[in-house]
Amino acid sequence: MQLDQPDLATRRRRDEGEGTGRLTVRDVARRTGRSQKTIYRYIRAGKLNAELVTTPHGQLYLIEEQEVAKAGLPLVQTTATSDTPATPEKAHAVGDGPLLRYLQSEIVELKSENRRLRGELDRALYIIGIFRGRLEDLQRRVSAACRRRDDVERKLLQAENDASFYRSRPPDTDGRSWMSRLMGRG
Repeated sequence: MQLDQPDLATRRRRDEGEGTGRLTVRDVARRTGRSQKTIYRYIRAGKLNAELVTTPHGQLYLIEEQEVAKAGLPLVQTTATSDTPATPEKAHAVGDGPLLRYLQSEIVELKSENRRLRGELDRALYIIGIFRGRLEDLQRRVSAACRRRDDVERKLLQAENDASFYRSRPPDTDGRSWMSRLMGRG
């Protein structure tokens, strides 16, 4: 005789505390209008008691609904069919405060993230400017080195041509080469 095993979704919901009066950090964030980061901050600061449990899907915090209320985070009612917050009309019945606070906190977080990203962009542009200057300096140095190399090669070729010309010149009638005469030897 085989017992009916609950399907994977049912086991996962049970493992994550759904239907037990315990909420995950995601659920608390959705229902309080706060971000998940804020909920984690509350847990780390000890303002919100949570139990760390290991599930087949990893570790997560489970939080009792009473603990959320004790922490001063009012829960917005959710619809029975989904985890999404109630429609604005239903949220209005509970109170505009949580929804308004949620939206304000989201705006603050987005502004903060925007400032952080602008700072990173400014730093990146500064670094790019430094490297662009260094690259231009290296290009000038390489160009100057190439010009010097070309000058040296040209002078060397000229010296080789001069040497071959004077080596190939026949000695004068007295038997001395022009070089010997020039040097006073002979």
